[in-house]
Amino acid sequence: QTLPMFWDETLRKELRGTELERHLADDDEAFREDYETCIAPLLDEYPEIFPRELCDLAAFKAVASIAASRAFFVGGKYGECLVPCADLFNHRTGENSVAVFGVEDSSDDEDSDESKDENNDGDDNRELVIKTVKFIKAG
Repeated sequence: QTLPMFWDETLRKELRGTELERHLADDDEAFREDYETCIAPLLDEYPEIFPRELCDLAAFKAVASIAASRAFFVGGKYGECLVPCADLFNHRTGENSVAVFGVEDSSDDEDSDESKDENNDGDDNRELVIKTVKFIKAG
């Protein structure tokens, strides 16, 4: 964990007065807020599944950073999502083979009764579009 977000206070002192110090402080606050808002309630409700000693802020920060490093922007409604197949193709740093172009409607009629059904949020007719951006060898 060599990223500055994981540095202890001794190492972070080297960043005093830099813009990175401010960004790290903002990120730390955002992680804390997300943890308290999203994770802590789960820990309280399901302590047998999510023990606090394993699911602390440091663990959340590590897991969130891993997920964020592999996420693709899918669309406005969905934001960033994990797309495992795309991540497999783009495993090498700096050598993307595929790109995620978001969610597109796969039906010809967006106003169909099926997409307007009150029990259906309209996602049944949507597909995630992943396209190659360079030649991919077979095998």
